[in-house]
Amino acid sequence: MSGRATVVRPHEETMQSRLLQLVRQAGLEADTTDVVARERSEDEVVAALRQRSARLLVIPFRQPGKAETRVTGIELLQRIERELPETARVPVLLPVTVFSAGQVKLTLGESNPDETLSQKTRHRILMVLEDELEEPRTVELLTMHLRIHGG
Repeated sequence: MSGRATVVRPHEETMQSRLLQLVRQAGLEADTTDVVARERSEDEVVAALRQRSARLLVIPFRQPGKAETRVTGIELLQRIERELPETARVPVLLPVTVFSAGQVKLTLGESNPDETLSQKTRHRILMVLEDELEEPRTVELLTMHLRIHGG
């Protein structure tokens, strides 16, 4: 498997390194040039994604920013789905904290009445706990996810 991954606004350098390592272990290419920096605004993220072609999007649920203006990874995916439908067809890795995992599961669940994201986009999302990024099982899950969803 080859191709590039794009990592969108990891909230800290340690997380960025962990995500890049995971993506490489799953067989994709990724380095710091494939990262949309945490300092970038939502508008800048969308503009950067217009210029990139990736086989995987890595969008942490916990996004950087001031509490009153911060969006989640799900909200960023909503915007990507609206404005970049081709990009929204790419498999997504969504790292989450233990504390936000329940909220994300409810948001992505099958009985999502407000259609936060389309069903097709929700099925392309692999949610993993940040605490488990280095686990061998996570590499296996990501590799399988990429095979299933055409990454």
